[in-house]
Amino acid sequence: MKGLTAPESAPRQLLIALDAMEWTLVEKWAAAGVLPTFRRLLGEGTRAQLATPADSLPDMVWTTFSIGVNPGKIEKYFYVQYDPATARLRYAADGELKGAPFWEYLNGAGRRSGVVDVPHLPFRGTERGFVIMNWGAHDNKGGFAVSPRTLMDDIRGRFGLHPVQDCEKYNKGLRPRARLRRDILQGIRAHGELFRWLMASQPWDVLLCCFAAAHCSGHHFWGDMDDRYSHHSPADHGGFGDMVQQTYRVIDHEIGEMIALAGNDKYDQLCDEIAEALGALTDPATGRPVVRKVTRLHNVCRGPFVEGLPDLAVLWESGFSWSAVQSPRFGVLHIRAQDRRSGSHTPNSFLIAMGPGISAGVELTGASTIDIAPTVLAMAGVPQPSHFDGKPLALTGFAGIGAN
Repeated sequence: MKGLTAPESAPRQLLIALDAMEWTLVEKWAAAGVLPTFRRLLGEGTRAQLATPADSLPDMVWTTFSIGVNPGKIEKYFYVQYDPATARLRYAADGELKGAPFWEYLNGAGRRSGVVDVPHLPFRGTERGFVIMNWGAHDNKGGFAVSPRTLMDDIRGRFGLHPVQDCEKYNKGLRPRARLRRDILQGIRAHGELFRWLMASQPWDVLLCCFAAAHCSGHHFWGDMDDRYSHHSPADHGGFGDMVQQTYRVIDHEIGEMIALAGNDKYDQLCDEIAEALGALTDPATGRPVVRKVTRLHNVCRGPFVEGLPDLAVLWESGFSWSAVQSPRFGVLHIRAQDRRSGSHTPNSFLIAMGPGISAGVELTGASTIDIAPTVLAMAGVPQPSHFDGKPLALTGFAGIGAN
């Protein structure tokens, strides 16, 4: 897997895996507004329902996903397998899996991958990126393992142990189930914190993180939600009836935080900081502000060329003369050559319209220069092109003609 070269322009990829999360519930609760992050993703992204071997070989969902082949090409299908040599059942460890997961091909091509808590795989170290196995994965029989080794101390020191080490070891009864509920929800938040710390502190080109909580919550609290279950109690004495939904809601929140960190929100935060610093600039001689307005152009403009626009535009104070600026953070900056022209541009523009059918003494509000072109076309009875952003001004009864 060496010798391949990845394109320098390949985008970073953040893959968030959700162990045993039920798609029909995600659709239902996202549509109801219970899962706002999923609702946004479904509205803005592309979705696909994926076939899996779960109806016949449930323990092979993650191995087929990771290795990229069908079950017939994988050595192990369950932890207990039939041994034809002895005609008996035997224990099959994850270490029997020999196929390389896809992230090793990424590493071989020069890309840095990060993998966290993907279940049912043997631990394999990496020379590029990082691998973290069985910190909070469901059914983590392999034990906690990290590559590079130096990351293990950081994770233990910052995050300790995952609150749910094995959800099958909680005893039955209201109190143990209440502890399991508490630990599952805390575990989701801990997973989110770990994932975001890795996103911010480690170098990566492709990062795969797996939330495990829906698996445990589904196994142990589904019957409290579903009245078709034989042991379902309508009285819900333990208050567990909404536990599955709570699990999905907390995961939804943590995913939203991860997306914010990975996406444009980080850019927004940086722009906000720069805009705030610009707004704090003053004339050191008078103490007066020298910035009237900072505009986030990507927020007010749209179209195919918006990425070519500056991120911020500054409207400087032109009401008095100043030759230096003072910043609370960076001190005084002297300007070598100030504009000698005494008059400057302003953002103020106006329209005066007069003619048959145009009302006298009326003032329109909220108008823009981009409304002039559609107004002229509308009054001439010419349809407005679909790419126009403005709208005809209500100058006459004909102002709406041809408007789209």
